[in-house]
Amino acid sequence: MSHASPRRTAFTLIELLVVISIIALLISILLPALGAARNAARSVKCLANVRSLGQAGYTFAVDYKQHIQATTESSIIVSDGYSETNAFRTDGSGNRVAKDWASSLVPYLGGSESATFVDADPQVSEIFTCPSDPDMKLDDPGHEFTLNVGGGNKPISYGVNIDVASLPAQNNQFGLLNFGAQVGVYADGGGPNASLGGDLDAIVSPSETMLYADCGTRPNSTPGTLLDRPNTVYYSTNFMWFNGGDSANWGTLAGVADTPWLRDRIPSSAIDRSSFPELEGVDRHSQAVNVAFADGHGSSMDPSRWDEVRISPLDF
Repeated sequence: MSHASPRRTAFTLIELLVVISIIALLISILLPALGAARNAARSVKCLANVRSLGQAGYTFAVDYKQHIQATTESSIIVSDGYSETNAFRTDGSGNRVAKDWASSLVPYLGGSESATFVDADPQVSEIFTCPSDPDMKLDDPGHEFTLNVGGGNKPISYGVNIDVASLPAQNNQFGLLNFGAQVGVYADGGGPNASLGGDLDAIVSPSETMLYADCGTRPNSTPGTLLDRPNTVYYSTNFMWFNGGDSANWGTLAGVADTPWLRDRIPSSAIDRSSFPELEGVDRHSQAVNVAFADGHGSSMDPSRWDEVRISPLDF
């Protein structure tokens, strides 16, 4: 008996090309969806970080007479009598110095009392960085942080509202950030008015007033003053009443966005970058900014809602 050997079949060239085309089509369809899902996950993580900062700040204030850490030079905090409402650490020379605002939150995020936000355990220090922040990928990552932790760029993606947190000056209507920078807070009728020294009880509308938020953009081609640099991690209404824009927005994040010397640190492509064209297109969360409010809650705020985010804690 003879046995016919089975005939082997194979894909033809046309069939292979069809299969490859289908695979390529599926990849082209799925990749944008995967990218969008990845970006959404990063936004959720960032919002969780911001909420954690807000809750830590709120808890800190429970322990410090309803004050968050002042954003002012350590020596001024001591000399102006604010020691009871601020946290301190011991520096390398054994000196007692005021903590920076971010490091003051570390123990309330599960970190060591002695750690700064820079050298805290990774699971704590990563709370201070947004996973969508492109500046965290630079050789010198982060943004300019000058107060009580050393100057220069630090691994941080979030800013603090210095209209709330800087100390009021004893001899004029301004607030004090450091020896070379004064803070003027917008209020009804213009300004400047003094900042609150971290006093949460003095905030007019806590559920609408920013404490911490996405902040900082780089590079910075023309540094200017400390309060005006886009790579610094501070929010303020400092002198926005000189802008001459829509007064309905004064005192809010929308007012900051309208004010040329304040707006460029907002990491959103909704900002007019005419003063820093090299920053055109900066965006972390599809134009939105994640904000932690003074009552402890956090929310993602798109540009249509920036007028609902108060920067000035005063009545306006």
